[in-house]
Amino acid sequence: MTPDERWLRDILHNIALARGFIADLNEAAFLEGDLHFYAVEAALLKISEAERRLSPDMTESSPDLPWGAIRAIRNIIAHEYQRVDRRIIWRTVNTDLPKLQAFAKNALARLPKE
Repeated sequence: MTPDERWLRDILHNIALARGFIADLNEAAFLEGDLHFYAVEAALLKISEAERRLSPDMTESSPDLPWGAIRAIRNIIAHEYQRVDRRIIWRTVNTDLPKLQAFAKNALARLPKE
């Protein structure tokens, strides 16, 4: 398994977790509770860390994705956790993660088979 394959699979796994954590919730329920919010934050930390480890060729292949924001969310969650806006996290999971998921699936399919 190549390093990029490992990190893409990790990204996909954590996207599935994050989306699963809120699958049965509406936005109001997510905003009010802590359990699902903290679970999603943990998945986002791992997604951000895995993205950071992708090769430059991998991230440069899709300049339309907000790579800087993906990297930054880890530092915000870990070091500036008071600034985290639950509404932004909700939108991230529902709007941005599906785009990252599509990228990761396509990138995995394009990797050379060993």
